[in-house]
Amino acid sequence: LLAAGDGAALESLFRHAREARNAWAVARPAEP
Repeated sequence: LLAAGDGAALESLFRHAREARNAWAVARPAEP
């Protein structure tokens, strides 16, 4: 399960995923 540093790594992973999703949403036009 989770080692001592995994909480920070997981937070970083989620942050990068969210930023990537935001960038993707901005990069492509909104669909109707």
